[in-house]
Amino acid sequence: MPNVKSWVTEESSFLVLRALAMLGGLVAILLVPHPPEHRLLLRHTVWVFLAYKALLFVSIRVWPTQLRAILLGTTVLDLLFVSMFVWLGGGFESHLYLLYFLLVAVTAAHFGPGVGFWTAGGASVLYAVASFEVMHHVTWNHFAARVAPLFLLGGSLGYLASYE
Repeated sequence: MPNVKSWVTEESSFLVLRALAMLGGLVAILLVPHPPEHRLLLRHTVWVFLAYKALLFVSIRVWPTQLRAILLGTTVLDLLFVSMFVWLGGGFESHLYLLYFLLVAVTAAHFGPGVGFWTAGGASVLYAVASFEVMHHVTWNHFAARVAPLFLLGGSLGYLASYE
């Protein structure tokens, strides 16, 4: 068999995962109703998010040797964007908190359980911050029930990915 370089590389697989996650997130943002006072800011945030994702794909092509650092940095930025979308969508009452699950899953699958747990922890803290305005109405066990699966997902999917 001839020596053919596979098109499935770390770079291309992560680009596909990120593109699918971005598409799923944008569909969710467009489908969920948002508070009227946040609609304009949400629209601008989506455009900034799209520009940032385009820069991500360009930076991966320009600096392929820095792939791990780029991807870890974008995980932090993605957490911040998801938190902004959650806040703009109504905080704790927003269904957009489900985007944290998507981000934790993609990150854990790519980096393993350690980074998956850290991402779940960051998502939990940022979810609380994005929901700060309504947290006085939320019991701790209701909040814990929403964030505990993030750790389960980050650990188990990260373990499976590292085992693979």
